[in-house]
Amino acid sequence: MSYALYGGRFLRSALASGPLMRWGRRGPGRWITVYAHRSHAYIVVAGLRFDTSMRDRDAGGPATGPRWSKRLRRSARFAARHPRGY
Repeated sequence: MSYALYGGRFLRSALASGPLMRWGRRGPGRWITVYAHRSHAYIVVAGLRFDTSMRDRDAGGPATGPRWSKRLRRSARFAARHPRGY
């Protein structure tokens, strides 16, 4: 997820989940929101979640592993951050 943000030029270098808790602007963005916790982070882009710790079957593939999903997860323990303008 951090590598994708880096590739999109939203980051100067890849970051671990902890530093992402303070990255960008506070709160959810219009198009891109990073949800970061000290030990994990995932991203929601245009309503789709990309998570490396996926544990659901809505994409029709394996139950675990990194992938996109329409199913959002509880985010109460995560800091919501977004890139400016997105």
